[in-house]
Amino acid sequence: MAATAVTQGKRARESGGQKPPPPAVNVATSHRIKVRCLIRMAERPTSPAGVARELGIEASMVSYHVRVLEKCNLVEQVGERPVRGAVEHFYRTARMAEVDEAEYAALPLEVRQAWLETAFGLFGADAAYSIEMGTLPKHLDCEISRTAMRVDQRGWEDIRDVYIGAQERVMEIKAEAETRLATEDDLEPMPILSFFSLFEMPAVRARRSE
Repeated sequence: MAATAVTQGKRARESGGQKPPPPAVNVATSHRIKVRCLIRMAERPTSPAGVARELGIEASMVSYHVRVLEKCNLVEQVGERPVRGAVEHFYRTARMAEVDEAEYAALPLEVRQAWLETAFGLFGADAAYSIEMGTLPKHLDCEISRTAMRVDQRGWEDIRDVYIGAQERVMEIKAEAETRLATEDDLEPMPILSFFSLFEMPAVRARRSE
């Protein structure tokens, strides 16, 4: 499944100064066709021709962007089929670049917006695909929550620290599980997706009474 994250854990907090944006972020957000390919290919395996039909543009233009994404390991080829003497290649979104706190702060606003659009688009596409294929509904112990609230600055920072700690623990569990899967033959791998989000909503102004 596709994955994306703004990593704000120990590595980000201990880094000094700002580093240049990682190349994969520049690639993923450099053109709206790339953003559309990443989101569409997270929903299900899709060919450049399929994305081109959806956008109403030439397939060769989409193929160019897909080749760039594949070179950066952001998409991967998962199948092919013969079509009128040619071969149509199908791709799936493989990953999205991780961006730590310093790197995220260094991104221009328009790049942040494109990156966030991609991140939430990937999450929605992955969730929709899991629902369609039945893997999400079958689990009674999956975790999905949406909590709207009002907090002060301290509340914001306290919740953010909870998310940072949880993400760090998730990465530890990921590493532990990968070690077990690599060393124990009787274990069955389970593809899962963990998605954390915490963000400020626009203020809602009360309507004036007539």
